[in-house]
Amino acid sequence: MSNQFVSFSKFVSEGSHYEIGTKLAHTVRNNPELMSINIQGDCMDSFLLRKKQTLLDEFCPGVNEEILGLSDSLKIPLGELAVFADDVIEAGACSQFAALPSITSNGHTLIGRSYEFSTEDEM
Repeated sequence: MSNQFVSFSKFVSEGSHYEIGTKLAHTVRNNPELMSINIQGDCMDSFLLRKKQTLLDEFCPGVNEEILGLSDSLKIPLGELAVFADDVIEAGACSQFAALPSITSNGHTLIGRSYEFSTEDEM
């Protein structure tokens, strides 16, 4: 077994989807590695970008507003964010969860995500 350095951080935020995106931008802005992961550099075609946003609106309501908050705060065009690029993010072990208000103690929807970019990351 080889020794590997694993970095872990926790981001907790409240507010509207847009506000969460702006808060996430602060975390990304202060971490060069996160900046390099999240910015693809080439601006995506606006027609393709709109198609992807339409899919996100249908299947992940609120995520487009979060991404817009990130984009606005970083002052980077939406089309340059890696979240919309097909060739930037590799398959990994990322996971998501949501707890609906009916099962949370505070009556709020809780959402969690993890960003393991490698299947060898055991955290």
